[in-house]
Formats: sequence, C-alpha cells, structure tokens
Amino acid sequence: MKKLLSMLLAATMLLSLAAMPAGASEEKITLRMIDTLASESRTAAIEKIIADYEAENPNITIELISPPTEGADQKVQQMLMAGEQLDLIDTGNQFQTCLNNGWVQPLNDYLKDWDELDTISNAAKTRMTNFSEDGETMWCVPYGIYQMLLFYRKDLLADAGIEVPEVWTWENVLEICEKVTDKEKGIYGYSFRGGTRGFNCYDYMLFAYLNDDELLDNESYRAFAPDGSCIYRNEKAKEVLELYKKLYTDYSSPDAVAWGFTEMVQGFMSGTCAILLQDNDVIESCQSGLDESLWGVGNIPIGPSGYGSQSCGYGGWAMTSSTKYPEETAKWLMFLSNAENNGYFAQQCGLIPIHTTTIEENPYFSEGAFTVFNEMNALNYRIINNKGIGYDITATFDADRDEYIQRYLMGEIEADDLLDYWASQWEKAYEEQGQLW
Repeated sequence: MKKLLSMLLAATMLLSLAAMPAGASEEKITLRMIDTLASESRTAAIEKIIADYEAENPNITIELISPPTEGADQKVQQMLMAGEQLDLIDTGNQFQTCLNNGWVQPLNDYLKDWDELDTISNAAKTRMTNFSEDGETMWCVPYGIYQMLLFYRKDLLADAGIEVPEVWTWENVLEICEKVTDKEKGIYGYSFRGGTRGFNCYDYMLFAYLNDDELLDNESYRAFAPDGSCIYRNEKAKEVLELYKKLYTDYSSPDAVAWGFTEMVQGFMSGTCAILLQDNDVIESCQSGLDESLWGVGNIPIGPSGYGSQSCGYGGWAMTSSTKYPEETAKWLMFLSNAENNGYFAQQCGLIPIHTTTIEENPYFSEGAFTVFNEMNALNYRIINNKGIGYDITATFDADRDEYIQRYLMGEIEADDLLDYWASQWEKAYEEQGQLW
C-alpha cells in the first residue's frame, strides 16, 4: 500500500511539473523597480511591458513604484538606506551617490551573452559606462537618450512680426525674447527654469561662449580649463551669468524662479512663453497637446564661440547590489530593454531609443520634429556633462548650485559671490584629489 501511495505521489508531481509553462519556476518572486521620472505616459508604457513579461513568466511579479518626481531621487536613497527591497532603480539625478555608497552593481557579467547588446547605439553605450573610471564597467542600461532642442511658438513669433531663424543663436534668442515679451498681457519670451537643476541652462550658455582654449576637451570635466583652472574664474562666466539672469528678470514670468520641468513645459504649452529649451521627451507632449500650426523646433542656440552646447543626457535602469534575485532582475532588465520594448517606451515618452535598429526601422524617429537632430549634427556642438567623475564633490555640488543660483536670482547674492563659491569648490576638489582626467 505504501509503495502504491508513493508511486501515485510521484506521478502527481510529474504531472504538475509538466503542466507548468516552459521556463517557469515553482518559486514565486516579486521584483521591485522604481521610476524617478514618473508620468502618465511613462507609467502606462512600463505597465504594458510588465504585463507582457508577467504573461511569459507567471512566477514573476513586477512591482512598479512611481513616487512624485520632486523628491524621487531622495526616495530611492531613503529606501536603499533603510534596507527596503529594491531590485531595479532609475539612475535619476543622484546616481553618483548610489555608486559612492555601493548601492548598485556592475552589469557586465549579466549582459555578456545578451543577443541585443551589439545593436545598442554608441551614444547609449557610452552612457552605460559613463560613471566608470576604467571605461568598461557597465553600471546601467539606458532606457532612452535625452538631447536638447529649442521649441518655439509659431503664433507668438508671428504676432510679434518675427521671422523664424534658419539657425538659432543666443544673440537672436535674446532679440526675439525682447520683441515677444509683453508683461502686461502675461506674454513672455522665455520659459525659464529657476527651480531644481535650473543651472543647466547657464551651462548651455557658458559652454557656447567659451573658446576651445578656454575649455577642457573632456566632457566629464567641463568645470576646468586646459591649464587646470576653474572655468568659473573666466571673465566670460560673469558675463554669461548676467545674461542668464536677464532671461529671468526681463523675459520670463516672475513665478519662473521656482519653475521646474513641468511648469516650464506648461508655460510653453499654454502659450504664455515663446521659447523653451528642453529635452526631446517634450516632442510627444507637443504632438499630443498642440496643433502643429502652433509650434516648431530648432537647434540649440549657437554662441559667439561658434559652438552650441548639447547634452547627451539619459535615463537608465541599474541593478541594486542588495537584490536577492540578480539573475531574475537581469533577465527582466534585458526584456525591458530589448529593441521592441525600448522602441515602444521611447516612442510613448518622446525619447531617442537606444537600439540602432529601432532608429533605422521606425520612421517616427527620422521624421517630423526628430529631423532637427540630424540638422544639429551639421553644426558645431560640445557635449556637456560637467560631472567631474571621480571627484567627491559630485555628490553635493548640484544641490549647492541650486541653492546659490536661487539666491542670485532673488538678489540675495551678487554674481561674483556665486562664481567664487562654485570655483572654490572645484579648486578644493582639485587640490585634494589632483588631476583625474
């Protein structure tokens, strides 16, 4: 009798295993990922990909955490410091802090056999190793490339009798802002970002004003001149800082001192502001929210140096070092980042996809507003980063810059005070850690 029961039990187990989908495991696993730039379109796109993955892998549940954008980077850090489960994180704007604290791990061993690794674009590949001192360690897989472009309101320019420039320069941006701005009517030439990371616009201007012999030819160390001095000691740094403030005081809404990404895009979309400098993800917002007769795109402005300055920003997914499921997380990461899913995500969110095959095969990325990126390739652009990879200052400098530029815009400190502080921070880092480039 006992032998018969044992045989029946074994047969039942075999039938149960045979009934399971191919590749499935008995263990039920929940992977938690966090998106620090959550929006309606991003969340919907990720959830669609999650549903597809869970259908193919019924033992895996993907939990998507989407905190409010403001403070999302801090939320990631708080969760990791508290030991809460996070398996995949958005690199966000404080990724260096995650690296410094050992919260993320290299991906090389997990991605070495990925059959789509070879189709990732050069721009995306460089971002995979962007925080790597050896140039080989992959710390993330980008989910899209952000490149800046200029958005303009055709209606506001036409009302002011302005002809759209063939090539935008900082000189004609200032001239157009002057002509368009009518504060009594609540119409402004420029959609200004005075809130978090508003200093980026100052960088775009400064790097377009500096000549080759005044700026280090290394995108990761743009805070330094070739002789090792800090660019914020250059006399042009003050000239450009005063022009930057003029964009706010003379050509922008007074409320813009606190505007972040959302508010400045809303200012443009509402027809309040004529010119907006923003990343390519705003293309989707304009396409879905504005009639095509109301808006157009142009190149990032060229400066007196003959150069414009362009970001090659990105967002990416990184695996935490604390994950209990590294193999499963890597498998999910590769599915999320394959050409089909990344192309879908990029199109829904207005990003430049990471796979060359997607760019070549999908007309969406080679027509319409995206053609401006081809046009900009024919102009002179410097890629800016200014992160000072390897310097300890990188963990806190952006937050310091936010504080000081707010105080400057509000008239609490002078341009000289701001630039002296910024320069002193890099000079101290250089003195303590030496030349790292």
